Order: sequence, then structure tokens, then C-alpha cells
Amino acid sequence: MAKLFAYGTLMCPEIFEKLTGMPPRAVAPGKVKNHRCLVVRGEVYPGLIQAHGGLVEGLVYTFPSYLWACFDAFEGEQYFKKPVTVHYENGKRELVQAYLLRPECRRLLTRNAWDYQAFLRSDKEAFMTGHVRPAESGPGVLKPAFRMD
Repeated sequence: MAKLFAYGTLMCPEIFEKLTGMPPRAVAPGKVKNHRCLVVRGEVYPGLIQAHGGLVEGLVYTFPSYLWACFDAFEGEQYFKKPVTVHYENGKRELVQAYLLRPECRRLLTRNAWDYQAFLRSDKEAFMTGHVRPAESGPGVLKPAFRMD
């Protein structure tokens, strides 16, 4: 089994299920210190970057390892997997994989913190229609969200 710290659109159970073809199981809330979750310019989703003093709340999913291919395709080339230390509510800590925005893509970020509740209220439905392919037709993004060059 594998674990992912989700801090953005994948926190939404409907998006997780549409992408993977299965509902999320073994979900635990957690926080990652010294990181920030910022809005990608012109988009409704965020990028995670290291930032001294920052704090990002998210969810840790436990899932079969074969789903990494779905998540890799969904996140695209602008993100890379890196272990981060997740702090759980019970005081325990654990190294878990997260997708961070590549350093060469940081210029695409705004200074605005991403707001999960605002995403759910205003942007979730359009995002699911325009960015997430159902698992039965293959994982990933329908169209590139932005280019690295």
C-alpha cells in the first residue's frame, strides 16, 4: 500500500473517485509544516512549495500502489513526488509522498493561499468536467493546465 498527502483538488472525495475508479479509503487529516499551498495563476487548483514557516492542511490517503500511475498522469510534468513529514492530530508524524510544484514552475504561482472550501463552492464541478477523466477512460488531465516553457 502507498500513501499520498493531498492538499488540493484531490482532497475532494468525488475527484479522487472519478480519477481512480474507487472511493478513498483510510483517510486521515494531517498537516505539513514549512510548505505553502498557493493558487496557480489563471487556474482553480494549487501548487505546493517549500516555504519556511508555512503550514498546509490536507488529507493522507492510503491506496494500492498501482494507482501512482493515475496520480502521476493527473498531476502532470509540472509536479514531482517528494516525501514530506505529515503531522497527525494524535501527535504522530510520518513521511508521506506529496506532489510539489517543480522549481522551474514557481513563477506560475500567485501569492494567494488556495482555499479548499471556495474551490468546493465555486469551481469543483467545472474542474471535474474539464480536468478529470473518469478512470474507465484512463487517468489524468484532459488538457494540459499550463506549460513549463
